[in-house]
Amino acid sequence: MPFMCPVCGFPDLTELPRSPSGGGSYEICPSCRFQFGVSDDDRGINYEEWRGRWIEDGMTWDQGRSQPPVGWDPVQQLRAIQRDR
Repeated sequence: MPFMCPVCGFPDLTELPRSPSGGGSYEICPSCRFQFGVSDDDRGINYEEWRGRWIEDGMTWDQGRSQPPVGWDPVQQLRAIQRDR
């Protein structure tokens, strides 16, 4: 069962970003590169702050390190977050 990234809305994370007990999964979102349990817990960056940076930097897939999947649409992902609230 895939999970949604609460930062950028990427719908196919392999793990729940935060466990029911609150710990981070340590998975890195391939879309926005947020690492749950590190970016937030260790570095103190919240989802909104990271999302703002990602948007400001042009919403690039994988910070430009690799090619996005065919049909990838970051704007559509962000809309999914709004629907989820």
